[in-house]
Amino acid sequence: MAVLVTLLAVVVALLALLVAGVLRSHAEILRSLHDLGVDLDPSLPKRTTGSRT
Repeated sequence: MAVLVTLLAVVVALLALLVAGVLRSHAEILRSLHDLGVDLDPSLPKRTTGSRT
């Protein structure tokens, strides 16, 4: 029984590490898009990047 509990703890720890890695990479992608001027929030008004004459 102790082996099963230890194995379960290891699996949960690995899954937590995987989720943390995915969240971190997703945050880096969103930060890069924000730096490029891409707004993904639909509630914000649209910005224009250039002027048309």
